[in-house]
Amino acid sequence: MADLTIWDFVLLPIYLFIINLVAKHIRKGFQDDPKLIFYFKWGFRFKMFIAIVFTLITNFYMCGDSIDLYYGEGKNFAEIISDNSQKIDLLFMQGGEEPNSLVNSWNRGYLMIESNYMVVKISIILCFLAFKKYMLVNMICAFIAFLGSWNLFLFFRKQRPQFESAFAIACMGVPTVIFWSSGISKDSICMASIGFLTWALYKLIVKRQKPLLNLLIASVTVTLIFFIKSYILLSYLPFFFYYLLITNIKNNPNQLLRIALRLVFPLFFTGSIFYLYFYGDDFFTTFSSEEILDTVSRTQNNFNAQARAFEGSYFTLGDFDGSFLGFIKLTPAAIGTTFFRPFVWEARNIVMLLSALESLLILWFTLKNFFSPARVANFFTKIFTDTLVLYCLAFSLFFGAFVGMSSFNFGSLVRYKIPCIPFYIIALTLISGKSFLFEKKVKNI
Repeated sequence: MADLTIWDFVLLPIYLFIINLVAKHIRKGFQDDPKLIFYFKWGFRFKMFIAIVFTLITNFYMCGDSIDLYYGEGKNFAEIISDNSQKIDLLFMQGGEEPNSLVNSWNRGYLMIESNYMVVKISIILCFLAFKKYMLVNMICAFIAFLGSWNLFLFFRKQRPQFESAFAIACMGVPTVIFWSSGISKDSICMASIGFLTWALYKLIVKRQKPLLNLLIASVTVTLIFFIKSYILLSYLPFFFYYLLITNIKNNPNQLLRIALRLVFPLFFTGSIFYLYFYGDDFFTTFSSEEILDTVSRTQNNFNAQARAFEGSYFTLGDFDGSFLGFIKLTPAAIGTTFFRPFVWEARNIVMLLSALESLLILWFTLKNFFSPARVANFFTKIFTDTLVLYCLAFSLFFGAFVGMSSFNFGSLVRYKIPCIPFYIIALTLISGKSFLFEKKVKNI
């Protein structure tokens, strides 16, 4: 489905100029810090370049949801609203019979699900801003996703400024994360939302800065993630709130209160584990069903296109019965699949090969922490003594387990896992005291 026209390329320099003006305005907020300006500039330029690459590949090679479903129906609905202004209420209704009745025939049935329709509604707005041009819609979406990654970087830099180079790579320099969050998709919106949510909650709860603005940002991002991929919130918020709680405890001058609060959370966490053990079957069954629906090809055209692009990339870890014990049983294999696959010999095309090489690099970085007894001891010591490590590692492993169990092919896997990859790399960086891509030792204060 070739949606690019000559106007996409004619308008591209104009939109790049406008986006760059917005970026320059944002940079003024930290113009006294040359390092931040450097990170922002290379992160922004890399993202814009990858957004163009993403657009060309998904238009001429892979196709899939970004162009066929989210952009395609966003453009379709934008045209409907343009022809009949009374249809503006399409932006305010949930997925169901009415929006589903207006879709193109090959997407019939998929806007019954709110997680799909939420992305389409965002696409409608972007289509009005970008003259319904696929390249321009992706550029705007990629810029928003970049700002989310930038906010995530600012948060981690605030916690451990001595690791800022490593954090910049983890948040804004991992190729698959950048690529799959560079177009109109669930992945881009969720990645942007995680970054904005993290920085907003930190400033709201710990720094107590601009409460109304940060509360608004947190509310909007939580709403978006909840309707698009609610399991991200279930995986992320408990561990992040734990980190914020511990941070506030450390800042509290009352020693008795600090001790009391330190005891409360472990008890709450233990109680939650027991609750999931005895009453968690319904949750895991619901999650499994939702993800199966979410990962099945949206249309026969998309399925055939993906089958050609990712031939031989399907895999299984075994049957997941939806129970808590079933989840625990598959967790090790699921985590290994999420972070270390596809293996190089499982790649069937250039895109998958690049992902396989990145997974191999992450595997190498992981194993470096177990090359000696001292490193093994340091690994587990960091987990139990450094709350930032615990928060990043717990979220990434918990989320990685869900993704590994709910993905049916490597094409889906490399997209679904991107929210946890920066956190996993950051956790390993904090544990080892070394960057992901180079051997520079960082003083861990």
